[in-house]
Amino acid sequence: MAASPDLPFNLKHRLIGALILVGGLVIILPLLLTGSEYFPENVAPSSDTLLQPSSEFISKIDPVTESTSLLKTGEPSNESLATDSQKEHQPEREVDLPEPLAKLTSGWVVRVGVFGESANANKRRSALEANDMIPQSEEIELNGRRAVRLYLGPFSTESEAERESAKAVLVTGEQAFVVRSP
Repeated sequence: MAASPDLPFNLKHRLIGALILVGGLVIILPLLLTGSEYFPENVAPSSDTLLQPSSEFISKIDPVTESTSLLKTGEPSNESLATDSQKEHQPEREVDLPEPLAKLTSGWVVRVGVFGESANANKRRSALEANDMIPQSEEIELNGRRAVRLYLGPFSTESEAERESAKAVLVTGEQAFVVRSP
């Protein structure tokens, strides 16, 4: 039987068919053109490639290497304008350190904190002294402002410093850093 021209067409059926064709082309055509799978494969990293975080933080304080002529005049001398390769071959000169820094010639120290206000430093100092720790302090300049750095030590071994660091963390509730003094 031939279809009669009088049969009405159903618009709903035609729209659904068109959507299926367009949707199929949108999904299938990129797969054919790129040649790769549409959904990437999830790969879990193996335990060999994962890096384990270090449980300790060690920082080294470099000794002061400024020339004495710079300290006296305030202007750089010809020696300070030398290139880095020339500086490596020159022997280091000893500079007289102030008394608080001269005590820290070697060993390990525990940095408890840096405080912009002396009242906060005094609170932390009293909390440490109440727990039989002897904090020392030094005044530093931080971003153009004066600050007080509290530290414990120096200790002869790193393990002693780590023990004191753990005690300081328990007392203060803040992280303490073990660093090697020059």
